[in-house]
Amino acid sequence: MTAEQQSTLTSAGDVIADVQHFEEPPKGTKRQRPGQGVGEPSDASENATGVATPESSHNKRRRKDSASAADAAVEKADRVDEKEKKKSEDEAKKLREQEEKAAVKAAKEKEKEEKKARDAAEKERKAAVKAAKDKERHQKKRAQDETKKKAQEEKAQKKRWAQQWKDYCTTHNVNGAILGETPLESITQTDACQLYSLKPNEMACLPHHPRINFKYKNPTKLFDEDEVRSLAFRRYAMLAGVEGPESVMFAQGKKLWEDEGERLGKNKRFVSAGRGGGGGLARDVDQGFDGHRDVNQWRDPRVLRAMGYANGRLPAGPRGSSTQDNSDDEEPYDYSHHEDY
Repeated sequence: MTAEQQSTLTSAGDVIADVQHFEEPPKGTKRQRPGQGVGEPSDASENATGVATPESSHNKRRRKDSASAADAAVEKADRVDEKEKKKSEDEAKKLREQEEKAAVKAAKEKEKEEKKARDAAEKERKAAVKAAKDKERHQKKRAQDETKKKAQEEKAQKKRWAQQWKDYCTTHNVNGAILGETPLESITQTDACQLYSLKPNEMACLPHHPRINFKYKNPTKLFDEDEVRSLAFRRYAMLAGVEGPESVMFAQGKKLWEDEGERLGKNKRFVSAGRGGGGGLARDVDQGFDGHRDVNQWRDPRVLRAMGYANGRLPAGPRGSSTQDNSDDEEPYDYSHHEDY
């Protein structure tokens, strides 16, 4: 209880006590004067008549004022209580509002933190996906670059090998040297170029024996086929980058030449078109493939002429096909010209 409430209650108690002091005595009793003891006789007039003296107006007014003051004090105390009650209710309401605001704020903070965590997780996921894609793209690009670099290196290497072969042909050109007699195993320049994939400027590395041919202005050039084979095998070896002793180069070159003949010969576009469409050449050549005897007989013009093919050549295959496996760095040689055999 506050000091103000205690003061109000004290004042109200004093007023009530004062009023009770001046209350009328019970009916049938006499009012005692102040200072008069119990049982003492009142004044003579009162004893004589038996009628109480009328209360003075001052006492009535005083009693009335005291009652009004008591009521006012009680009302004031009630107002104080009501004010305190309202104040307590306001404080409780304010506290509830603060708690509600704090709860809402905490919920918002929690939601904000959760959203922040989700955003961070999503950002991390996207970063991981991007890193994986970047890694895959870099690996793919690196593989493509390596493949491209390797292809460029191989192309440059083949170009160097081709240049080395051209230099060899230039330095070993015999400038039309003549053989004194016909070789025991001879082959014309046209047949050699077709069978061993050589060119006339490459054949110039070998001496030849001219044979007079009255049907043509120029004589037919006959070469020693052993020398032609050696030159051809050297060519295949040098264009493949084979280095070492001549025996190694010739062995590797022969294998490359045979592999090329087998690969091209097994393509039935070249060997199945026998005369009249009968496929006779295919049967004859397949025997050589099965026994691994001469896998290049299908492109030997001497064999083809013996089988009745004009000029010792197979009929033209489908558009774009060719019996020659020409390199990108070399120009294809046209074998359509013919010498008298």
